[in-house]
Amino acid sequence: QVLASNVALFDAMLAPDFFEPLPDEAALESELTRLKRDAVHLEALLDLCRRWALGRRFQAGLHVLLGFADATSASRALTSIAELVLRTLLPEAERWLEAQHGRVPGGAFCVIGMGKLGSRELTLGSDLDLVFVYDAPPEAVSDGEKPLPPQTYYARLGQRLVSAISAQTAEGRLYEIDTRLRPSGSVGPVAASLDNFTRYHESTAQIWERQSLTRARPVAGEPVLAEKLAAIIDEALARPSDAETLRTEVRTMRFRIFKEHGSDNPWNIKHCRGGLVELEFMAQFLVLLHGAEEPRLRTTDTRSVLATAIEIGMLDEPRGHRLLQAIDLLHALQAVLRLSTTGRDFDPTKAPRGLKDALVLAANRQLNLGVPVTHFDAIQGLLVESETLTAHYFDELCPPPDESNAGAGSGEAANEKETS
Repeated sequence: QVLASNVALFDAMLAPDFFEPLPDEAALESELTRLKRDAVHLEALLDLCRRWALGRRFQAGLHVLLGFADATSASRALTSIAELVLRTLLPEAERWLEAQHGRVPGGAFCVIGMGKLGSRELTLGSDLDLVFVYDAPPEAVSDGEKPLPPQTYYARLGQRLVSAISAQTAEGRLYEIDTRLRPSGSVGPVAASLDNFTRYHESTAQIWERQSLTRARPVAGEPVLAEKLAAIIDEALARPSDAETLRTEVRTMRFRIFKEHGSDNPWNIKHCRGGLVELEFMAQFLVLLHGAEEPRLRTTDTRSVLATAIEIGMLDEPRGHRLLQAIDLLHALQAVLRLSTTGRDFDPTKAPRGLKDALVLAANRQLNLGVPVTHFDAIQGLLVESETLTAHYFDELCPPPDESNAGAGSGEAANEKETS
């Protein structure tokens, strides 16, 4: 179906390196830099970026499906592709705005990646969670024929970038964009000033927003501002949290999401009990609870947080390694399911043999299991066991207030976007 809807992907498959190991970010950047020299105008660049990104994303997905790459390698490649697209199209959006309104003297703009972009865990079909931040001198205005104040100027810049990435063209759509994780959510300005971003995360942000911040990092924009933002994010995560309040709020938010999206199907990899959301919430809980005294925990990807927690003795090794196995297994299976049309409604009793074989192959590749490809039931059993243990460990970290509430959430927290 993918090839039928985009025949240009056949050209990508014919590239000499298509079945070679997935390229690293430096190789991808060199390739895109070379290709974009042929783009003589903005529309040509937009189409070129779409063809290139779709081809490379298709390559990463097919490598997982065929067992050539594990899910971690594919996620890193998919994240690099997204970041390179952002870094390529942002200057074009800036030039478009400058032609009408000039520049803001002394101004700077930066894009923060949140969610799976920030944690370098993108999968096929992931949207991009972005936050826009600018810095400009007080009372500054742009110096063009139609001057604008910084808030309006940089809001338009962010909107132009979103349009360049998410607009549907003959070559397809690059990504869906979500900007609701910005300070104050949908009611806040599209682009936040550096001062407002700092103050918000110093004094106003709710716990679910602090959870989201654990996976935030600058991904494009002016380098000095990016360094400032990285330091501000790190300082926000280093502030101590009240343990009991944190446990209550994290559990409440987790079960609010479960109420909206969860199911008893263990193949709902993201939202079922013990699924990816629960693993991510556990890592975010550890960062917010212990990040002040353990700086090494303040990293963005879930697996690294859990591995660090084992290393410093915060998680005992048997439990910690079961959690690492769980997240590796879930990422591997999710990577394959994202390539199918069933998504989270996967039903093994109705799934074609080829898809089930691909799931076994992906689990073997990720975990070095050596399970015969026809033994799908063994992988399903490991999945159920991993999710059951993860749910148990989560309930130990963030226990229900009493036995009557075990397995149910109050749903009182407010959120506009899942923190995962």
